[in-house]
Amino acid sequence: ERGAESLRREFGLKTGPVGLYIGGLYREKRIDFLLEAAQRIRAAIPDFQLIIGGAGPQQDMVEAAAREHSWICYAGPVQGKRKAAVLALADIMLNPGVVGLGVLDSFVGGAPMFTADEGLRSPEIAYLASGRNGVVTKPDLDVYVDAAVSTLSDPKALKALQEGALAMASRYTI
Repeated sequence: ERGAESLRREFGLKTGPVGLYIGGLYREKRIDFLLEAAQRIRAAIPDFQLIIGGAGPQQDMVEAAAREHSWICYAGPVQGKRKAAVLALADIMLNPGVVGLGVLDSFVGGAPMFTADEGLRSPEIAYLASGRNGVVTKPDLDVYVDAAVSTLSDPKALKALQEGALAMASRYTI
C-alpha cells in the first residue's frame, strides 16, 4: 500500500518486526510497562521497532522515549486513513493495559494484540482468544516480553495469530 510505504519512510522504519500501540496515553494503559517491554523485546530482537499512536497525560514519556531511541516512533494521534496505514505496518499490537476498542483495530489490521491481564478490564477483552487471535499474559514483564519475543521469532506462530486476528475483523465491528 502506498500509504503504508510512505509512512514507513516518514517514520524511518527499517526492515524487521514492528510493534504498534494505538490508544490513550494514560496510566491505566501502562505506558511505562509498554516502553520497558519494548526495550526488552529490542534486546532480544535487534531489528524490532515500535510505533506509538495516541495522546494523553503520558505523551511526554512517549516523546522522550522516541527522542532517546531511534527505533521508537511517536506518531501522535492517528485516525482514519492514517490509522489504517499505520496498522498495515504492524506485525503485532502491544497494549499491556486496559484494552478497549483497540482490539478491533488489531483484528482489522491483522496485528494480534498482546496484553497483560491485570484485572482492569473493559468488555472488549472478551474478544481476545489467547493463542488464537492475540495473547493475554499475566501482568508480569518477563512473561509478557517472552510471549512477544517467542511469537515474533516464530514465523508460523505469528502468521497463525495474524490470520486469527483477521478472521475476527468481520465478526466484531463498531
